[in-house]
Amino acid sequence: PYMFSAGGYHENISQTQSNYLAAIPPSELCPVCGDKVSGYHYGLLTCESCKGFFKRTVQNKKVYTCVAERQCHIDKTQRKRCPYCRFQKCLEVGMKLEAVRADRMR
Repeated sequence: PYMFSAGGYHENISQTQSNYLAAIPPSELCPVCGDKVSGYHYGLLTCESCKGFFKRTVQNKKVYTCVAERQCHIDKTQRKRCPYCRFQKCLEVGMKLEAVRADRMR
């Protein structure tokens, strides 16, 4: 098995998991913001930034408002400008609310 370090701890990754991650094409882009994907998160391939944003939004029950017309352009450079439109795009592309585990809240 391979060793993977994340958040200050190590865990073994099985050969199956390693093959699974290796199967992600390096050119695959996040459907929310267009950044490079890091793996499957909450139902689909997304980047680390959108994974974290989605998790924090759901676990902390955040409610956002759009100051524009709810049609803000979300991309890698502007994804932080409108959290309302970013979260809506997360839902539109298929990120699953029920996949966020409430018991892992900090």
